[in-house]
Formats: sequence, structure tokens, C-alpha cells
Amino acid sequence: MLKISAIIGGVVVCLMVLVAYMAGIFDTVTFTHTEVGPYNLIYREHRGQYAGIRFLMNDVFKHVISSQKKKS
Repeated sequence: MLKISAIIGGVVVCLMVLVAYMAGIFDTVTFTHTEVGPYNLIYREHRGQYAGIRFLMNDVFKHVISSQKKKS
């Protein structure tokens, strides 16, 4: 019984190490610094229930689409 428990424990540990490797836990992290942009921030302020946000998002979307058409 002890051998079976040791084998099952070893298999579980191996599987956990394999999953950790596949998830990228053992990868090295490299930091780089690059400049990107410029970006445009388009927003509209909303106060109230979250259920009404779709109308505001539609307004912002229409504004973006209309400003892109003007540029073309």
C-alpha cells in the first residue's frame, strides 16, 4: 500500500510540475522600455446605474466613427 501511495504521489507531483511549466511559472521575465503612441483618449462621464451605460457607449462609438469618416 505504501508503494502505491508513493507512486500516486510521485505522479501527482510530476503532473503539478508539468502544469506549472506549461503555465510559464519557470520562465524568466525581461523588462524592456519602449516608447509608443501617441494615443487619443475619448471618454464621456457617466453617473448613475450601470444599466444605462450602453447608451453612453453608443454615443462614444458614433463619435469615433464620425471623426474617422471626416479624416478620410
